Amino acid sequence: LRELLSSLCTSPEDSAILERLCASVVEADENSFQFEDTSFEYVRGGQPIRSDALPASFAEIALAVRELAWDGGGPEVGFAITEEGQSMADGEGFDYLGDDDADAHQRICDAGGCQPAFCYGQNWTFFDPTRQLSNGEPALAFISHEGGGWVEVKSADALNYKQIFLRMISDAMCETDFLPELYC
Repeated sequence: LRELLSSLCTSPEDSAILERLCASVVEADENSFQFEDTSFEYVRGGQPIRSDALPASFAEIALAVRELAWDGGGPEVGFAITEEGQSMADGEGFDYLGDDDADAHQRICDAGGCQPAFCYGQNWTFFDPTRQLSNGEPALAFISHEGGGWVEVKSADALNYKQIFLRMISDAMCETDFLPELYC
C-alpha cells in the first residue's frame, strides 16, 4: 500500500495518513487491500495522463493508480480515469441540482459548467468552476442524492487532488473525518 500510494503524499501530514492506512491493512493481494470493515480494489497506473479538462494534480493520481474503488453502500466510490484523460465519475447529479437548487445550477452553468471528479456512491463530486483550491486548481463540490444543493468542500481548499484522494481513502478505510462535506 505504501508503494502504491506514496506518490499521493506531498506533506508530512500526508505521509502520516498513509502510515495509518498501512497499519490498518489486515490482508492484501495482487489487486486489493482489505481493512477491518471494507476493502478497495485497484488497477495500477504508471503512465502520465494529460488532459486540459482535468486539474493537473487530479490527473497525477493516475501515475499511482488508474482506478481505485470501494463499496460505498451503493455504486462504487473512488477514482478512475480514461485513456483520454477524463474522469470516469458519473455527472448525472448536476441534472438533479437543477431541480433542487435552480439558482446554484444556473450559477455553475454561467461559470462554464462543471466536470465530474471522483466517483462517490449515490452522490456526486464535481470540479467547482466558481472557486479555486489554494494551488489555483478548481475546487471540489458535492451533491447528495438526498438533495441539499451544491456543497462547497471547503475542508479540501488547502489541498491538491492527490491529497484530497488520500483523505477520501482514509475517511472510508480508517473512519477519519478529513472531508466532512463528503459522505455516502
